[in-house]
Amino acid sequence: MRGSLPDQRTDGSNLCLAIEGGGMRGVVSAGMVTALEQLGLRDAFDAVYGTSAGAINGAYFVAGQAAYGTTIYYENVNNSRFIARRRIIIPGRVMSLEFLLDHVMVYEKILDWQAILESTLPLKVVVTSVERRRAEILEGFSSRQELWESLRASSRIPVIAGPPVTIGEDRYADGGLYAKIPLDLAVADLCTHVLVLQTWPSGHERPEPGPLRRCLVRRYLRKFDPELAEKYGRGPSAHDHAMEAIRLGSVSGDGPPYVLGVTLEPEQLVPTFEKRQHRLMGGARDGFRALMKVFGHLGTDSEPPPLHSGL
Repeated sequence: MRGSLPDQRTDGSNLCLAIEGGGMRGVVSAGMVTALEQLGLRDAFDAVYGTSAGAINGAYFVAGQAAYGTTIYYENVNNSRFIARRRIIIPGRVMSLEFLLDHVMVYEKILDWQAILESTLPLKVVVTSVERRRAEILEGFSSRQELWESLRASSRIPVIAGPPVTIGEDRYADGGLYAKIPLDLAVADLCTHVLVLQTWPSGHERPEPGPLRRCLVRRYLRKFDPELAEKYGRGPSAHDHAMEAIRLGSVSGDGPPYVLGVTLEPEQLVPTFEKRQHRLMGGARDGFRALMKVFGHLGTDSEPPPLHSGL
């Protein structure tokens, strides 16, 4: 499928992009999609799947604004208006999605939502259905409001970012509850080749949620669904399956769907609540360079994304 484009392939291949979330750690995958944009590979994909921050990065990528969107992390939301860990005792106040979605993305780093609605490259936003207790995809947006509410739902980390979002007759929450890496959803959509952009370094053990956060989140989720509350804090099998598929390069272990993961070294990990500008800029650079290295383009002629949106 080298050099092929969607709707022009004759071998039945479907190339998809799956983007992991992770709060401020999303700056890493933002740097990665910026590299894809710089390489001119946006139109090579049949679909883009994103969870939480990965969905927002995917939105800017589909709109042709990946480098522009990357600057949000270290110019617009690395402050207490967006993130303040001391507010954890007030459910939904640690991360203000309202500040990000209804202010930054509307007035400061304006997302070209019309380009997404008109794009032939579909954006598939990964959410958790509270009613059905599973990861699902929201797509086919017909208005700015539909797109915004889907992005809001995908990022609704329990306690940290607010209550589930009601869309239609269902309630949706953080897609990361069931699909931190949206690989299984891409495979279910018959993607034969999946490029996974990881924000958590491969081989680096994920810590369990702390006792306070675990207690607060479970108590919070019980108001909506006891089973969902019990789900939180367990090692999610979908994530383990995705990591094993990335390690093997294949979902089945010996054939399609094929998987290629782009990741960082453990020492390059960006914390979920990081606000230091230099560290976030470093995360964007690291992500950019990791993607370029995988594609064999890391050299003197490949520069990281601009550090400031005005440059």
